[in-house]
Amino acid sequence: MRMARKTPLEGLKPVRERCRNPWNGSCENTDIQLYIFYRGEKLPICAKCWGEICESDLEWGEDRFARAAGGRYKCSMNR
Repeated sequence: MRMARKTPLEGLKPVRERCRNPWNGSCENTDIQLYIFYRGEKLPICAKCWGEICESDLEWGEDRFARAAGGRYKCSMNR
């Protein structure tokens, strides 16, 4: 009897993306709410961390855009 060959991806578990909040390096949540660009890198942010970022007075943004827009970025959460 001939056995079927497995494909290279068969049997692998899917990798769940985890939060990469740059201000909380210990977060392991996988419920990604959105992505932010930070220091040239696209980072996934979970719902919990995004809520904490929105509640803080943290500001970030690309200098050219911030100047053109007259100031700072603000975030909001649909709750």
